Amino acid sequence: FTVAIDPQTNTNLYVGGSTGLLRSTNNGESWTAATTINRNVTEIAINPENPQTVYAAANNQLYRSQDGGESCTILSHPGQQIYSVALKPNDPNTIYTASWDGLFISRDGGAGWSKAQIQATSGNNSPSFLRTDPRRPEALYMGWGLELFISPDAGNSWFALTIGTPGLTINDLAVDA
Repeated sequence: FTVAIDPQTNTNLYVGGSTGLLRSTNNGESWTAATTINRNVTEIAINPENPQTVYAAANNQLYRSQDGGESCTILSHPGQQIYSVALKPNDPNTIYTASWDGLFISRDGGAGWSKAQIQATSGNNSPSFLRTDPRRPEALYMGWGLELFISPDAGNSWFALTIGTPGLTINDLAVDA
């Protein structure tokens, strides 16, 4: 499952998992279904400028709610099996998704998408996560099998990082804010 905390009101929480997307407005004391998403939610991203805008990656679809989870729409997305979604910290109209067939970037709030030019060498054919850095808004991190990549320029170029973990599949990364 995945958890996201409203960046402006930390008592508002979202949890995604096999039963969909749940929301709490009282620090987790009670939960309600946030939307009609009844798929496995693998990642949640909240717009830091407008926390009523919430994105949820669920199976082959990317959902967007603009009312804090009361309702949602499905965004058109070229990728298959979306694993991760993240927003650029200083421009929440820039959306990044990691999916079975690569990394996709939208710079217009999800209206159009481009595929990032990156190829891992570890044999795993899909990225497992991506993370942004609140202190360095242009930085983007992505795990892909046994490799960790960084983009210093919002996904335009990528470099493999050597982190001294041979044979270790990188499933997630926390970026210190």
